Amino acid sequence: MIPAPPGFRGCFGHRGAAGIFPENTLEGFALAARIGVDVVETDAHITRDGRVVLIHDPTVDRTTDGVGEVAAMTFAELQALDAGARFVDRHGSTPFAGRGLRVPALDEVLAALPNTRFNIELKSDVDGAPEILAATLDRGRAQGRILLASEGGDRMIALRRAVPWAPTSFSAPEVFGFISGLHEDAYEPPPACALQVPDVFDSFEVVTERFVARARELDIAVHVWTINDPAQSARLLEMGCDGLITDHPERWAAVQRRSRP
Repeated sequence: MIPAPPGFRGCFGHRGAAGIFPENTLEGFALAARIGVDVVETDAHITRDGRVVLIHDPTVDRTTDGVGEVAAMTFAELQALDAGARFVDRHGSTPFAGRGLRVPALDEVLAALPNTRFNIELKSDVDGAPEILAATLDRGRAQGRILLASEGGDRMIALRRAVPWAPTSFSAPEVFGFISGLHEDAYEPPPACALQVPDVFDSFEVVTERFVARARELDIAVHVWTINDPAQSARLLEMGCDGLITDHPERWAAVQRRSRP
């Protein structure tokens, strides 16, 4: 197991500050950093010409004014899209449309925010995606400020092989294995440093006192997503969770005050 670098605890800004600013944009990441998040959480796909770009969905339809698959577009084609067009604020307005927000490349984000830690989930199944991500991270000298994630079991195996220096979270099959082994002394954890899980999945309570205690016994961090309610946040912190992934990092100071004894 490769331990997480220092600082991968506390507030994780989900896709930057997705509750108040268009998600997975350089400007949104910069805002989260100014708010004071400990880590920026984001998602990675690969363009047709081999650039690592930070966008959650396999298509651009939900978050931009374009349509189509990320993997079928060049980076230049992505840059022509408005990544602020679909964000709707609490008043029902689209205040960021036409403001020049774009789908960013990972290399430009690493360069623009050299002191920011990133939790990057690789979502692409493009051939060679883990190796393309590895090369981008190496060029960006990202060692020490990256935690990698991937839900797919096979993709996670390939990711660990491609980026052997990087700490990772558990894949989805590994999370299921951890839960199944909660009461088994012989359980052997995967080479991962963090369980990144929902508090509840469907009607199943994932994050229990036993779950957190067992993770602590194995020196594994618990990061819970996506937590936006202050009362729920305080409860999870009091339980001993190490990090909360939230759309609203601007609420973090109040959450910390609430969770103190």
